[in-house]
Amino acid sequence: MPISRVIGSLKAKLVLGGVAALVLGIALTTGALLVELERRLLVERRQAELGHAQLQAAQLEERLAGYHRALAAVARGIGADQLASQAALNALLESKPVLRDMFESVFIADLQGELLVVHEERGGYRRPGVRIADRTYFQRAALGKYAISEPIVGRISGQLLVLLAQPIVLGGRVVAVLGGSLPLTSGELLNGIADVVHGDADQLVVVSDTSGRILAHPDARLLTASVEKEPRLAAAMRRLVADGAPLGPQGADLSSDDHLVTVAALPSGEWWVWRHRSREAVLAPLAAGRRDALIGAALLVVVLSAVLTLVQSRLLQPLAQLHRRAQRLFDSTLRADEDWPGGSDEIGRLAAVLRQVGSERLEQEATQRDLVQRMEAVMTAAPVGILFTRAQRFELVSDEFCRMLQRDRSELIGQLTERVFASAEDYRQLGPAVGQAFSAGRPYDGEWAMRRADTTQVWTRLRGLPVNPQDAGAGTVWTVQDITQDMVARQALEWAAAHDPLTGLANRKTFDERLAQVFAAQPQSQPAVLLLLDLDSFKPINDAFGHAAGDAVLCAVAQAIAGQVRAGDLVARRGGDEFGVLLERCPGEVAQRVAETVRVAVAGLQMPWQGQLLQVGVSVGVAALEDLPFTSAADWIAAADRASYDAKAAGRNRVHRVETQRLKVVHG
Repeated sequence: MPISRVIGSLKAKLVLGGVAALVLGIALTTGALLVELERRLLVERRQAELGHAQLQAAQLEERLAGYHRALAAVARGIGADQLASQAALNALLESKPVLRDMFESVFIADLQGELLVVHEERGGYRRPGVRIADRTYFQRAALGKYAISEPIVGRISGQLLVLLAQPIVLGGRVVAVLGGSLPLTSGELLNGIADVVHGDADQLVVVSDTSGRILAHPDARLLTASVEKEPRLAAAMRRLVADGAPLGPQGADLSSDDHLVTVAALPSGEWWVWRHRSREAVLAPLAAGRRDALIGAALLVVVLSAVLTLVQSRLLQPLAQLHRRAQRLFDSTLRADEDWPGGSDEIGRLAAVLRQVGSERLEQEATQRDLVQRMEAVMTAAPVGILFTRAQRFELVSDEFCRMLQRDRSELIGQLTERVFASAEDYRQLGPAVGQAFSAGRPYDGEWAMRRADTTQVWTRLRGLPVNPQDAGAGTVWTVQDITQDMVARQALEWAAAHDPLTGLANRKTFDERLAQVFAAQPQSQPAVLLLLDLDSFKPINDAFGHAAGDAVLCAVAQAIAGQVRAGDLVARRGGDEFGVLLERCPGEVAQRVAETVRVAVAGLQMPWQGQLLQVGVSVGVAALEDLPFTSAADWIAAADRASYDAKAAGRNRVHRVETQRLKVVHG
């Protein structure tokens, strides 16, 4: 074979192009190495940030523990004679200068929540007559638990602070509560952490409680606001909540593409420490090196591009002629055999093929135009939406479909079919269902929510058939029918069948079905706790004021119960004045506290009616699934029911828990 023919072949030209591509690949490899270096730097920095968050959480825990130890030590030394005298209380606090120095204010309250004495840093001793019985931290301390309050504005000082409360126990029972207040915006509690917050412009450190309420932040306006109000942490907070797993001292890495976010919980679980750095700040040291590498690669690309352009302009002139002629393949001003490059090499043979393809395509397009015109006439007159899709894109849509989605045809033709579905997850589920139907040789038929132009949803019935079952690339024909009204009516019936019409809670049937499911799923479903609630003094209200008053009280009780449990817990009205609560993934001790909180909330209701205040109590039976070897869900319900009746028999407005071989009175 002559050397000139070898050099002039398309194969030789591709070899020359490959050499140029190899040179360019060097630059791309350099870029890839830089990307890998950045990735490793980010990984190391994320690990370091998580370690800092864990360390700061441990430091903050130790500070809180110091305050706790100080309160506990003083509480152990308080006697009954000191609690009985104002002067003795003043003398007691006067003898504790260390405690007074640690806290901005120190107080002692009786079990009714009345402050017996308060010492403030600037105000001295006084008995303000303030009651704190409604505060959650006081209620926990009154039950014998050390407690830390949420951030509050002090009723006496007017400052934003947290309060630590320690029960004072004499003779094995709580007789009073000792507490101290710590300011959030000053003082020693957040000292050091605040220095980090203010000391690095590229770094953000935030302290929050477990509900996401901000306790420390460089912007004082965000104190007590949700972490989701901080733009740099909002996405991480939502991700943490969606995950649902408890956050421990080991912390979590919630970083995203643009932000490095880590969070660690104090060992006690009371508060969280958040750390944030921007990806840009972390990668700043690599910026100069990256710029130099990119400049060098760019210069190399420019030089090689110039060389490649010169080579191609000489070697590929016939290909350029072929390109120009192919662009005018269906130009009617040219003859079918005019202006094509000649020769017997690859380009010449390709030109001959294109001449033949051009002639055949002209004939096919004429036939296709005729078919499309007929199809569009059918689609315009059809009373249902008609679509033709191929490769997951719209090729034809009917007027009725456009009207249904409130979109112009120009907004749909050529676009991905996914854009009209209500969610990407729906669209991902549709594909396998359609494929299964077509593989079985039957049309697809299903109901899906689609999205109109104004983002509202329309429920549709979607039917589809492949144009050619043996050729998936031939496309699919669909019909779409608006079934929104039918769907709304169906959903209303389903809701009514599962809920109590008066209170809107789940009804007894729904509650018992879920209870049976949890029972059958053991042991994976443990821990789980059942609460059965029977209202006290409800019948006299019905008798004295009528059923309208009774219904109003039942609705208020339903709201009070639902307000004290988690959003995922099932609350039901089981009939009459009986209610039930199913606490899944809830330990028994936690459930006891929830039951007591529900009891307090119901007992505290006061319903104005015809000039009087209607009030009821509630007797609560608590049965933990893991406490007794229940033989069935009905046995579980019966145990909780017996506990409820025992609570009522013991004096009403009480909580009883079923335990192994006995019933235990939790509170009354």
